[in-house]
Amino acid sequence: MSRLHSSRLCLPVFLVACTIGALAAAPAAASERLEILGDDPNLKHLGSEIERLAEASLGTVGVAAIHLESGRGVLLNGDTPGSRLTIQNVLGLMLRISDNIATDLLFREAGGAEAITARMRASGAEGIRVDRTTRALIANFLGRDDATVARPMPPAEYNRLILEGNSSQLDEPRLAELNEAFNSDPRDTATPRAMAALLRKIWKRELLSEKSSALLIDIMGRCQTGENRIPGALPPGTLVAHKTGTIGESTNDVGVITLPGDAGHVISVVFVKESKLPSNEAMEPVIAEIARASHDYFLFNRD
Repeated sequence: MSRLHSSRLCLPVFLVACTIGALAAAPAAASERLEILGDDPNLKHLGSEIERLAEASLGTVGVAAIHLESGRGVLLNGDTPGSRLTIQNVLGLMLRISDNIATDLLFREAGGAEAITARMRASGAEGIRVDRTTRALIANFLGRDDATVARPMPPAEYNRLILEGNSSQLDEPRLAELNEAFNSDPRDTATPRAMAALLRKIWKRELLSEKSSALLIDIMGRCQTGENRIPGALPPGTLVAHKTGTIGESTNDVGVITLPGDAGHVISVVFVKESKLPSNEAMEPVIAEIARASHDYFLFNRD
């Protein structure tokens, strides 16, 4: 049974961080879901392998695997996965302890939902929207629709709700009901294409100063969650700057993989939602194997 975990992703104060996910639309035919970027004819093989690996999720998978320097890549469900969003872990301390209170403080400092979403649109990541604080999002996931940004639950009541959500008090039918409602909610969503665009701009220093960009990438490089996700099947010592998100049936990871030598870097975005696997941990090999397939393809196909 999937249980509740807080989402975790780091971005600077004036950017939104996002990976808690739900793919918003039903899957289309394979030819409609898969998109090849660039004129490399061999990318179709990577696309086919990603589709094959995605089937093991028993859910819907969104992927962006893009070589940063050349722009060549593959998108799977590139415009329909939605990832539940929060902002947090701006500093190394937040990264280590994943403090949701700090997240919501930064939400306020960044100007709130409308300002953060507008910032995403202005950056070219139009497939990202932010609507709620972490506290409101989790409370809503657990069935408390009355909890809002403007009217948050009292701390003691909220803490009791979290304890109930992580205990056996949620039976299978109730958990299925909560997941179904959460997965169909259009709020706080992002697509693989939009997330990949955001990561590219961050890596290319097109959104932030050199100092701020370096700080952000360094924090993501010290991520202490999701070791079995993007990094899970990569060769030992591979550098990965990433951030994870987990809630309900959604298990996600996004980041940039550094290839050896002069092969460059690979953006890796994998969102999984509505999986029928028994736990979030059971979904992690799907993310790891897709990341490894992307790593290997761009390592050995450099032109």
